[in-house]
Amino acid sequence: MKFTDTEVADLAIANLNGYELEGRLIQVRFDRQQGEGGEGGAGADANGGGVGGLTDRVTVTNLAWTTEEAELVALLSKAGTVVNVEIQRHADSGRSKGWAIATFGSRDEALNAINTLNKTVLRERSISMKFYSTTGGRRN
Repeated sequence: MKFTDTEVADLAIANLNGYELEGRLIQVRFDRQQGEGGEGGAGADANGGGVGGLTDRVTVTNLAWTTEEAELVALLSKAGTVVNVEIQRHADSGRSKGWAIATFGSRDEALNAINTLNKTVLRERSISMKFYSTTGGRRN
């Protein structure tokens, strides 16, 4: 499916990636553009990210609507130095969109967080974590 609005696409990814449909888990993600240099992209990004487009930023999805930044920082700090956490919110209501972007002190710490905290239960919800791409969306 193609979206013309990035915010709507982000919401679809946050709410539907990993959703079970007719007994199967579905994958919702940004399309990988041709010429990115393979599956993970190539080279460094604008934030000095690193090899394969992997950066120090992680997308955390499936958050409870009531999750606060400090609570997420406390969890993520178990895996590395958390520089920033920004829970994405609706501009009109301030209500959580159910996902966040977390920045770690390094790409290795971000990778450690994904490897150790992905599928961790927070507020009775199994959170999902993956690298965030600054080149148009999130990646697996």
